[in-house]
Amino acid sequence: MCHSKLQERAQIAATFKQRGNNAYKSSNYSQAADYYTKAIQISPTPESTFYSNRAACYVNMSPPQHEKAIADCDEALRHERTYVKALNRRAGAYEALGKNELALQGMLCY
Repeated sequence: MCHSKLQERAQIAATFKQRGNNAYKSSNYSQAADYYTKAIQISPTPESTFYSNRAACYVNMSPPQHEKAIADCDEALRHERTYVKALNRRAGAYEALGKNELALQGMLCY
C-alpha cells in the first residue's frame, strides 16, 4: 500500500479515536467502544491505545464486560509489553472477576 494511503488510514483512525474519547467522556461507553473498534479496523498498524481504550469502555459498561476488557488488554500488551494503562486495566478486570492471583501475576510478570 502506498505511503499516502497509509497516512490517510492513520488519520481516519485518529479521528475515530477522538470520537471514541469524546463519547467516553460523555459516559457513552457503547458508542465509544464502537469508535475504537473502527479505529482498530482501519489503522494501518496495531495501536495499543485503541485496544486499551476499548477495554476501559468494556469495564464501564453496565453490566461490565470484564472478559472482553482482558482480551483487549492482552492485545494491547502484545504490541506494547509495558503499557501501564493496559496492565492496570487488565488487573482491575481480573480482580472484578475474583481472579486476584491472575491480577497480581499480570502486574508482576510482564
